[in-house]
Amino acid sequence: MLKLQPNPTFTSAVKIPTPSGEVAIKVEFKHMTRDAYAAFLKHEGEITRSDEDAIMDIAVGWTGVEGDFTRENVRELCQQYHAAPRVIVETFIRELTQNRLGN
Repeated sequence: MLKLQPNPTFTSAVKIPTPSGEVAIKVEFKHMTRDAYAAFLKHEGEITRSDEDAIMDIAVGWTGVEGDFTRENVRELCQQYHAAPRVIVETFIRELTQNRLGN
């Protein structure tokens, strides 16, 4: 049965590119309504928006990363692994908006 109120979060694997190859982590993302998702996308186009702001808006936790999920650690991840913000946001968008097999 389809729930009209989905679970508030969902977890997805994210492959972070590193100089020595990809490292898989799991990110717990926030579910968003269509209106909240549209507002998120609108903010994504703003030049002054930081990568950590975007990630903090869509995620609530992670596993497979050294350190707790905090703004400071998200900032450090973004500083050290240049593609991390892009792949995290892309994974969120794909998982939120596309049907997943097995669901």
